[in-house]
Amino acid sequence: MSYCIYVYWLGKVTELLDTILFVLRKKYNQVTFLHVYHHASTMFGTYLLFLYDQSASAIFLVFINSLVHVVMYFYYGLSGLGPEVAKYLFWKRHITNFQRVQFVCVFIYQFIDFFFTTCEHSALGFLYFELSTAFFFYLFTQFYNASYNKPKNQKPITKQE
Repeated sequence: MSYCIYVYWLGKVTELLDTILFVLRKKYNQVTFLHVYHHASTMFGTYLLFLYDQSASAIFLVFINSLVHVVMYFYYGLSGLGPEVAKYLFWKRHITNFQRVQFVCVFIYQFIDFFFTTCEHSALGFLYFELSTAFFFYLFTQFYNASYNKPKNQKPITKQE
């Protein structure tokens, strides 16, 4: 399990480097609080998982978040093929919803794992991850509402995560 979490953590490091590249390229419109906080805190949180909690809930989090990222980066890869492909990509808002569903699933799974299994967990670690998951849900909901619940004449925000 530790190898899986370590590889996952390396992925989180590369995502944070993505943020640094945005800054170096002066793409400040893509460097939002959500983007920076999400990448920095997931890298830190994954490091904590690696050190202290290699449980089923940690592996569930790694699996579901990796699945979300595969879908998300597949979308970005297709959208990078140009406008002739991008015009068929209608599902960006659904990716954000998928991310929000992920947070709900992780929150519930962590709760069940902490209170209803015989696995030992740190109460502080449980509290940290439940609060982080709830805050991510809040931030992604704010992003979703700002991007997709606008009057028809306004364009959606283009940067996700």
